[in-house]
Amino acid sequence: LSNIGLIIACIIAVTLTHDSFYFWLAGVLIGVFSGPNQTASRSLMAKFIPEGKENEFFGFFAYLYTPFIYFRFYIYHKFFILRFSNIPFMSPSY
Repeated sequence: LSNIGLIIACIIAVTLTHDSFYFWLAGVLIGVFSGPNQTASRSLMAKFIPEGKENEFFGFFAYLYTPFIYFRFYIYHKFFILRFSNIPFMSPSY
């Protein structure tokens, strides 16, 4: 259910963000629907980890997941600067 909401929010973000209302609506929806996905992935991983290997598996998960988060914010920043630089409230010089 949260994946469907996340897909809808991303479609809104890509197609309807010429108006600030839809931009903020997409941001709120993405925030609401991406949290359960992360929580579900960690709890599902915790069920599959063998007994006594928790630190090893969660360390590996953090090692792979953390660079992805920083790279994702970098790509979002570059995308929004290039795509929305003509909108006053999104412009870096505003």
